[in-house]
Amino acid sequence: MSQALGPIHQWIFAQLGLVEERGESIVKALIEEHGEEAANAWLDILTAHPGRFAGKDLASLVGDAAIHASLEGMIATVQIREAKLVAWAAEQDAMELVQQAYAAHGSHWGTRVNEAAAPKEAPALFSGLRELWLEGMPCDIRVDLLDENPGRMRWAVPELTLSKYWEGSGCSPESMFELHGMWMAAFVEAAAEEFTWSLPASAFAGAERFEFEISRK
Repeated sequence: MSQALGPIHQWIFAQLGLVEERGESIVKALIEEHGEEAANAWLDILTAHPGRFAGKDLASLVGDAAIHASLEGMIATVQIREAKLVAWAAEQDAMELVQQAYAAHGSHWGTRVNEAAAPKEAPALFSGLRELWLEGMPCDIRVDLLDENPGRMRWAVPELTLSKYWEGSGCSPESMFELHGMWMAAFVEAAAEEFTWSLPASAFAGAERFEFEISRK
């Protein structure tokens, strides 16, 4: 490989695994409702965008390739697959199942954070969320902190780095972002029930940027 693997690469790779896990939970819910039709749709998506990463050794997957390009390719794969799966679900009028799967997965990981650390302040919840949430390659992400105190954490990003992967999937970036918000809201409330997640401003609604907030109820 073109450079040594470091903690940041392993961190991104772990986030990739979480996205794959979430995708599998969506697939399971759709198969329970739509049977073989859903299974075949997922197989078609996997065939078009191959690669399974969760539980694998990152060094073996990268081989002699450049680490940055390899990880970015993996991010593209899991994001495109998930967006195409959501697009298929929308065609079947099965978005309620997808929404439930997103919320359940976010709640699951929020509960794990609660059991491991029991965060009592907003900055700790913010750190826990960003530890797990795949936003893209770190060099592409800009986060502006707007407010930071024990009862409230507010931050902004000028753009969604993942939206470039969603475009052309058949599912709009707005729809994917809405689902991601459901995940975040469920995560925060499961991690610390006295807090809530919200979206004070969205570029999809005409704002100049996306603003997020974790605040005490």
